[in-house]
Amino acid sequence: TGIKIITNPTKTSYYVGDNINLDGLSVQATYNNGITASVEDYDVESSGAMSTAGRKTISVSYLYNDIIKTTSFNITVEKPQIEMSKASFTMKKGDTSTVTATTIPTSQNVSWKSSDTSVATVSGGKITAVGSGATTISASFIYNGISYASETTVTVSEDPVTLESIAVNTS
Repeated sequence: TGIKIITNPTKTSYYVGDNINLDGLSVQATYNNGITASVEDYDVESSGAMSTAGRKTISVSYLYNDIIKTTSFNITVEKPQIEMSKASFTMKKGDTSTVTATTIPTSQNVSWKSSDTSVATVSGGKITAVGSGATTISASFIYNGISYASETTVTVSEDPVTLESIAVNTS
């Protein structure tokens, strides 16, 4: 007189906003006469579980003769992330530097942007210093309709002016 999970779903790790995948889930009912049988007409309650990160309990219920029996299994939901290889750095006008963005989940399509293109431009993580000042370089991606971003600050300086010679005019 109950139900139990025989096999958990194949997938138990997710990211915020994913849809739950029940492939591989096997549920067994035990009836009051001692007979056990696999059941497929169970209900799964996962509402809200996929909207925040953490360990989540997913309820499985089975209705038989107007009696509901319930069991559960656990999944893990992670928040997608993006991290840049440098938090901040300095460049000289005319120089180039490359930063990388690591995403979780991996292999996301990253968009790059400079907050002030008169200081530095960016394309695919390659930063070109074009004028003195400071700018924020951002890398972002969208996962399940939500944008995730990371930033680095780039300070660009002009080449310093150095004194090469002094001439004394005595006239």
